[in-house]
Amino acid sequence: MDLEIIYKELNDSYNMAVRYTYQLSTFWNEALPKEICSMYRHLYQTFYLNENDHSWFDLPSADIVIQIQITMFYLELEYDFLSVSGTLRSVSGEVCRKILCSLHLHMSLIEEKLDNYVTLQARYLWLNYIFAKNEGDLHTAITKLKQLLLFISDQNDFFFVLLPNVSFTNYFDLSSVKVYIASLELKINMQNIKSLYETGKYEEVIHILKKCLNESCGSHLYYEHPLNKHAQMEVLLESLWRLGNFQDCISWAEKVLKYSTDNYFIISRNGSYSIEFARSINSALLYIHELIEKLGYIILEFEYISRMVQSIHKILTNLLDSQHDKNVSNNHIIDCWRAWIILHYVLEWENDRNVINRKNFTNQESNFLLESEEEKWFSSYMMFFVAHELLGRRQWCSKGNHKFLSMILNVTVPKLRSPLFEPYRDIIQECLEQTTFCLYGYPQKKARMRHIQDHETTPIDLSWPKAAQLLKIFRPHVLPQFNSYKIDSISTDMETLLQQCISTMPIKYNIIGHTKPIEDFINRKTNSLPMLFNSDVLCFKMNWIYYLLADYYFKCRDFSKAIQYYEMDLTVDPTRFDSWAGISLSKASKCETMIGSIEVLRPAEFLKITDDTLKCFEMCLKINENDPQLWVENGSFAYNVQSYCSRYLKSQSVSPKELSYAKLQQNKYSKIVHKCFNRAINQTLSHEKCSDADNEDHDDEHWLYHYMLGKIFEKDRGDPVVYLTHYFKSSICLYESNATYPIKISHSNPSLLCIESLELFYRTNAAIIKFVERNSNIRHSTGLMFMKILKELAVCPFAVNRAKINEVLLKKHKFSGEQSIQTSERYVQEKDDTMKITSQDFLQAFTTANSINTCSSTSNTSTSTSSDTDTVQEMSSDSDSDCTNMDEDTFFGL
Repeated sequence: MDLEIIYKELNDSYNMAVRYTYQLSTFWNEALPKEICSMYRHLYQTFYLNENDHSWFDLPSADIVIQIQITMFYLELEYDFLSVSGTLRSVSGEVCRKILCSLHLHMSLIEEKLDNYVTLQARYLWLNYIFAKNEGDLHTAITKLKQLLLFISDQNDFFFVLLPNVSFTNYFDLSSVKVYIASLELKINMQNIKSLYETGKYEEVIHILKKCLNESCGSHLYYEHPLNKHAQMEVLLESLWRLGNFQDCISWAEKVLKYSTDNYFIISRNGSYSIEFARSINSALLYIHELIEKLGYIILEFEYISRMVQSIHKILTNLLDSQHDKNVSNNHIIDCWRAWIILHYVLEWENDRNVINRKNFTNQESNFLLESEEEKWFSSYMMFFVAHELLGRRQWCSKGNHKFLSMILNVTVPKLRSPLFEPYRDIIQECLEQTTFCLYGYPQKKARMRHIQDHETTPIDLSWPKAAQLLKIFRPHVLPQFNSYKIDSISTDMETLLQQCISTMPIKYNIIGHTKPIEDFINRKTNSLPMLFNSDVLCFKMNWIYYLLADYYFKCRDFSKAIQYYEMDLTVDPTRFDSWAGISLSKASKCETMIGSIEVLRPAEFLKITDDTLKCFEMCLKINENDPQLWVENGSFAYNVQSYCSRYLKSQSVSPKELSYAKLQQNKYSKIVHKCFNRAINQTLSHEKCSDADNEDHDDEHWLYHYMLGKIFEKDRGDPVVYLTHYFKSSICLYESNATYPIKISHSNPSLLCIESLELFYRTNAAIIKFVERNSNIRHSTGLMFMKILKELAVCPFAVNRAKINEVLLKKHKFSGEQSIQTSERYVQEKDDTMKITSQDFLQAFTTANSINTCSSTSNTSTSTSSDTDTVQEMSSDSDSDCTNMDEDTFFGL
């Protein structure tokens, strides 16, 4: 009895659930609350899924329709729930598939004459399509859609089915079913894209992707494909590129740019979609950039060029807006720098077109257009520098592996020295310095270089091609000469840059290891000047790099390095005059340092070095024999070597062989001194004759020529008349050069040529004293000449402290020295050469002359004058019996 009651209650509950679910299923065309839908699913799972022995075949036809409607509504709700929760392939999904298979058996029992037959059949076919598509059986899904399309086509044109309780694809009609069929067909084709692309079937890939991109009218289609739309666009562009269809490639790249740009600025920039669109923008810009560089400006002649420029303008104006948040923009992934490059290409292309069109105008119109075209040309380049400034504010200028900065140099440097840029050269130079600073860290940012801003970039390593490009920017317009000021040479930063450039030089370009021919020529191992070193190897625009380094080290007095780089430069250009001059002076300076050092010199080795130096001077003067400065330097060098030989001959431990060799070298260098300074005097006189007759200016170095000739004649113990004549001529040249004769000389800040005048005054007196000390018996004529000269010295401009500016007082002294020499020479010729005069008589005359010199000064300046006289006497007293110490130029280093 109890079981019957329980069974009856269960049967009543089941019937109640069936009636309730049936009533709810009749509202499947209405939007039900989520709670009701959830309760419906729970009831179905409780009372229907557990009725295993229940068979629909035993039910009447009307009940079967009710069961089918109840089941289909459950499947729609359950599928929607599983799709939203992402558990479509769970156990519940398997149960739904079994129910759908069972439903397939009972659909044949429905009669077509029923009122809701059309709706049930359409919904049944739709459920089959949904489950087949989500199981990945796309061919079955297409079959079901085609059956559904055929079924709907038999109905009226306004037939549709609405599934208001389903979240996804809750509506279908004839047109939407066609779209779904096309979408699935594309999806099937898209599954083959990878294999087609890998096998090189680019035409099929292009055909599929074009159809897919053209027919995908909404995101609900485009996200269903195996490749999302961004990937499809990239594969399409790559396939067009590989197939060589460049014109079609740039057209599609422009479409991708337009589509991605419009969507990027519509959606939120922080979402994942914005990143995808930004990547598509970068991909489109990349292909446009590469196509222009590969094919030139002709590729820009397509239909939507204006729209492309508008898209780029939209990107730049939005991202480079001054109000844009800097912190956000720093992490931006759009390649703005590439957009600027494309804009430059477009401007260049437009300028080229304008040049062609200009030929159709008249001359007057052409002149006007020429000026405007020059401004446009300049604007196309200045756009780069403006872009650099804008990108630099956000530290974007170095993005893309510094390609934007490299592009600026690649475009600007070849035309840097063009007349087109002449009016704007200073502006361009400053902009290029900013570019190279960001790219290579050169030039270094200093206080005076305010135009250089720190964009927080990381400099890249310098390569040889880029080094050649960089040196075109910073090379001096005019190479410094050997005798130019140090400020005309390169800076320390430039020296560092040149060293970096040499370090990047390929082995086949490097001169190091190829300087032996020029070294052999300098060392006199060969008599022929070496030929140019493989002029095709080192670019002729770079053959000055060694000279600049050599000149820098020469001006910094680093003579060892200077010689090294001068030899390298002479290997490249053996006939460069300034290099021969520089290496000659560098070697001469090193020899002078060796002479003045405390180290013991080996005469043979030292004289070999001086002979090499002499060879450099010879080659230098062979190239340019009209340079008086080099004659003077050569003569000064030879004088120092001759002095060294003189001192060496006076040493105690000298073998006869060494003595003979040193004597030979002494005579050799003595002749060189005579030759060099006589040549310098002759060139000066020739120059004065060619100059204006009214020009009274004298060569400031003319006094030195006579002074050195006097010294060498004195060292050779020649006729006193000769070297004293040179001394007097030297003093006259100093006077004509506006030498000053102060009462007291400040050696820390001497006035013009005052020390030189003192040296000559001292040297003239000392020469006479030395001659008297060497000769116990002096001819009467020579002694009278000495006394006459000493009297003239007592009243000379130096002795009376009167410079040339006091012409009224010293007019009578202007040529007194020359008259004294002429009088002395005539006197010597008239007197008997056998007359002698003692040294004591001459010293008495010398004392009398110096007393006249002392008395000629005013009483209030006696201290200063006597101090000068004491200095001369002290220097004279320091000499030994042979006066060897007076042979050296210790007074002011001549």
